[in-house]
Parts: sequence; C-alpha cells; structure tokens
Amino acid sequence: TLENCDRFKEIRIVENYPDSTYHARALGRLAWNAYEAKDYETAAERFAPYVDTENDPQKQTRARFAFADSYRQLENWGAGSACFQGLEKSMAEAAKSYGVSKEMLEFNQPFHEKSVYYQAVCQKELGDTDEAVLICDRFEEMFPMSGILEQVRFTKGKTLVESERFAEALVALEPFGDGTDHEFAEAVFYYRGIAQFETGANEDAIQALETLLMTWPASAMTYEAMFVQGRAYVAAEQRDEAVRVFGDILNFASDDLLIHRASLELGRAQTDPAEKLASFQRVALLADPENEEHAALIADALFESLPLYLELARNDDLLADADRLLSEFPMLGKITEINNLKTRAQTALASIKEGTTDEHE
Repeated sequence: TLENCDRFKEIRIVENYPDSTYHARALGRLAWNAYEAKDYETAAERFAPYVDTENDPQKQTRARFAFADSYRQLENWGAGSACFQGLEKSMAEAAKSYGVSKEMLEFNQPFHEKSVYYQAVCQKELGDTDEAVLICDRFEEMFPMSGILEQVRFTKGKTLVESERFAEALVALEPFGDGTDHEFAEAVFYYRGIAQFETGANEDAIQALETLLMTWPASAMTYEAMFVQGRAYVAAEQRDEAVRVFGDILNFASDDLLIHRASLELGRAQTDPAEKLASFQRVALLADPENEEHAALIADALFESLPLYLELARNDDLLADADRLLSEFPMLGKITEINNLKTRAQTALASIKEGTTDEHE
C-alpha cells in the first residue's frame, strides 16, 4: 500500500541518511506510527532518538510525553517515572522562560499536569507509596483547578488503602462525599468501605458497601465488597447478616476460589460448632491442594477445625487433620498450637480408654 511504501522510505532515511534534513521527520513518523498502533516497545525505541532531534517546541512536547507514556504502557515504571520527571522539569523551565508565549503555556498545560500525575502512578506501581502520595499532594497544590484533579484524589485514596494507611485514606476520600453520580463513585464506596472496616467503623462500612451493591449490582467489585461487608457484620456482632452475605456468595459465585473463600468465611461467621466445622470441612475436602491459593485456604480450614473437633469430642478426627496439616501444609506454621491440640486430643482419648478399662474391671 501507499502507507507501507511511505514507511519503507522513512526507514531508509533513518538508516541510511542520518544527516538528511528529513531524518528527524522520518524518525518522528515511525515513532508515532508505532505509538498509535499500540506497539509501545517499538515506539519507545523510536522516540528515544527523535525527542532530541525535534526542534519544534510543541512537537517535542508531544513526543516526549508519548515517549514516557510508552514506558508506562509497557509497565516499565522506573523508565516511565524518569521520563515523566524529565518532562515535568522541561515544562517548569518553559513556564519560567523569558518571552514564552501564552499559546505555548496553554499547549503545555495538560502535558505538564499528566507528567506529574503519571509520576505518582509509576511510584505507586514501584511500591513507593509514600512518594506516590506526596506527588498527589504536590499535584493538588500545583493544579487546584485541573480537570483531572478528581482522578488524582482517587488515586491517592486508593494508594493509601492498598498500603494499609486506612485512617489517611478516609481523609483522602472525604472530598468525594456520599454522591453516586461521579466517575469514581463506585470505586470510592468500595475503598471507603474497606477503610471504614479496617478502622473499626463497622456500621459505616456496612452502609458504604451496601450502597455499592445496590447502586451497581453488576459491579466488578461485587464479590470483594460482599466479603468485606460480611466481615464487618461479624465484627458488629450481626452474625445472621454475615451468614446471609456469605451464603449469597456461595449461591451465586461460579469461581471455585470465591466459593472456597466464602465457605471459610461462613464458618467463621457461624456460631454452632457443628455448622462451623461443616463449612470448614467443605474447604478442606473440596479445594484443590495443588492450587497455591486453594492450599492456603485448606490449611486455614484444617487449623480452624481442630478446636471444633475437640469441642465436639471428635478426637480421632482432630489427630488426623493435625497430622495432615503438619505433613502437607508446613507453610502454615503454628506447630506449637497444633501439637498442643494434638496432646489434648490424645489425653482425652487416653482418658476415655482408661474409663472403659475401669468399667470392664
């Protein structure tokens, strides 16, 4: 095609005529073609030499942003962060330059804003949540009227929840209020509910998550919201409601991992020892020990079954599950607790045997 022919010409210019006046233009076209085709690896390779050869200020700004964004799309967070930092620095210098036009400043503004915001995203993904939060705060100071301010505030709140700084997260999410008609409302109710539960505000958490479940019944967060809400009901001593929530997950979920998680949580919510044990044993018997996530649930279910066996005088079952725990799931640890329960079961069995012997005598 004509397009392919033009691209071939541009490649030839780049490879064979580095001193040509068309070299920068050819580099740019190749880089933008790759970027627009979402071939970000090729785009990053081609933007690298191009951004230093482009003399037009606006074209250079756009290219430097796309260069940094290519790394972000590739999830190369370190390189992306470095490139966005460089872009922010150049934007700041441009804003202070003598004689810079109002038109140029207006053109740079959205790139300047996003270069700061994406630094926060990159730092969050790199695991430096403190720096990510600080960058979000700096963004709000620099661009209080920005059109992406709400997105930045949400990123800050989510980052704080994911780093388990729950009290700070609640403060960060306050500007969103209790409305349900903005872009981030669905996720705000979810993360707010988590933060409220983790800070002991169980009734508030229950209500926030109920708003999510009622307003967005098909939400991708539905099951995770139900898990948190169920735990909040348990913490609030509303165990019947917790049993209802975990029962709903069992009734409607189709994913095995969700079902086993719900069965484990159901056992923790129930009060009758036999019912609790039945819920735990469903996990222990039906989950797949070869699956790493399932195996962790099996280990918890077996361990939490042991004191119930003791309470129900099922000492042989306690010994069998304790031995299974020690042999198949050493990663659980808790060896001292398991052995203590085994000793109590063995003592109980010995006592029963001794009583039986005495009766025969």
